[in-house]
Amino acid sequence: MHTAPAVSVQVDAEPRWRLALAVLSLLAPLTVATWWAYRTLNSDTWWIPGSVGAALCLFALTAWAARQGWQLRTPDCLSIQWSGAEWTLVDRGGRASTGDLAVVIDLGHWMLLRFDHPPSTRPALRRRVWIPVAEPLVRQHWHALRCAVHGARPADRDGRDHER
Repeated sequence: MHTAPAVSVQVDAEPRWRLALAVLSLLAPLTVATWWAYRTLNSDTWWIPGSVGAALCLFALTAWAARQGWQLRTPDCLSIQWSGAEWTLVDRGGRASTGDLAVVIDLGHWMLLRFDHPPSTRPALRRRVWIPVAEPLVRQHWHALRCAVHGARPADRDGRDHER
């Protein structure tokens, strides 16, 4: 099987993805806070030390959810390039990094891609880059991009196929 032809796509921030992340990042701790408030207000023992511990856990959960949402956000402007042999991610500053690109969700007109940096070159704070791509934003390159992300991978030098 042949690999897909080379393609380069400029990906801008996808507003629906950012909105969904913001809503989910707020709903997760809000749900727990609502449950906790209901339980403590309908109890005669709301003042017990366990309640303080639950409040601290809730604060930690809120901070964690906000951090997760922040890490999943996509940089404002990226370029995804498939050379026919490897994937390259170029950020707004022009820094290029090769790595593996995988399709996480494919809804036909919208895809969520995950770019993994090689283990030896991973930036300290960004192990993975999540890239939402919508057809209207990259219309002229949509088919070529879909062919490249779903196409066959070239064989390794020792003859093994790349894993997805």
